[in-house]
Amino acid sequence: MKFLSVLKRSLDNQEGMALVLAIIVLGVLTVLTTQFGLAVRHHFFVSASYLEAHRLSGIVESGLNIGIALLEADGAENEYDTLVDNWAKVTREQTDDLFNKGKLKLTVIDELGRLPINRIGVQNSDQNGLQSDEVKGILKKILLSGILSIESGDDVDSIVDAIQDWIDEDDEEGEFGTESSYYLGLTPPYECKNGSLDNLDELLQVKGISAELLNGNGERPGLKDFLTVYDGEGLININTAPIALLRAIQPLITETMGQELIAFRRQTENIELLADNRWYLDLPGWPDDIIFPEETITTRSDHFRIISEGIVGDHKRRLVAVVKREDKNKIILLSKYME
Repeated sequence: MKFLSVLKRSLDNQEGMALVLAIIVLGVLTVLTTQFGLAVRHHFFVSASYLEAHRLSGIVESGLNIGIALLEADGAENEYDTLVDNWAKVTREQTDDLFNKGKLKLTVIDELGRLPINRIGVQNSDQNGLQSDEVKGILKKILLSGILSIESGDDVDSIVDAIQDWIDEDDEEGEFGTESSYYLGLTPPYECKNGSLDNLDELLQVKGISAELLNGNGERPGLKDFLTVYDGEGLININTAPIALLRAIQPLITETMGQELIAFRRQTENIELLADNRWYLDLPGWPDDIIFPEETITTRSDHFRIISEGIVGDHKRRLVAVVKREDKNKIILLSKYME
């Protein structure tokens, strides 16, 4: 009897151990299965993200190539540039169906439809085009126009002279300007550049230039919308410049006259007339004594900014490039970066 009792207890213990072992094994398998699932899930999302990033890169690079092709074709067709050229009126309807997965938003901007700000450092030069005093006068009128995010108490003369002192090559302060003596007293200190701007963001280092004044605030434009660091022989394209800039060049132009300019240059049937930089004189009722100085305007451009934005689901990628058109339809890439 004692033997049977011992044997029974032994069997009971073995069954208990088997149950415990089974639970342990099941737990280990559950953990391993969960970790495996998480690993598979992680690799899936990594692969999906990589695929989306690759697709976005392809879309924005394609957009850049489309922009270049449009500029090449336009340069081969004629020697003037307008806002009714194909490069200037690319729509979402034209680009939405180019890709099976993803969309493209393409914008091409004429850099020479803006004020060449580096010309503010050109004084008494034999160069054609805008000179320092002319650039200062136009810039001051833009700042005083009321369309920018500028405080009423800001000293416009100080801002204009500070920009000139930053760009011109000497260390002599303008009447209201600022040279290195001011900037070296800041924390951290830095020298006045005394050279041409490479990009407009450099203006944030200039006394009096705030980020809102330079970039705008969503409701108002910024100085960036009216300036360029590219020269183009120091001339402004009358066919593509914003009306606020044209009114700064010729202050006698009223708002109504400005709207007439916009309407005329937006009509496709007028495209051949826009080859002449005096086309505005043919507008009905335009006063003969209100003209743009010949040394300030042109109808031909050679620097363009291409903005190519790819959209895949909730993801976006934006490529910005600046190109120069030479020999009618030869395009040179000057810069390219992702935002």
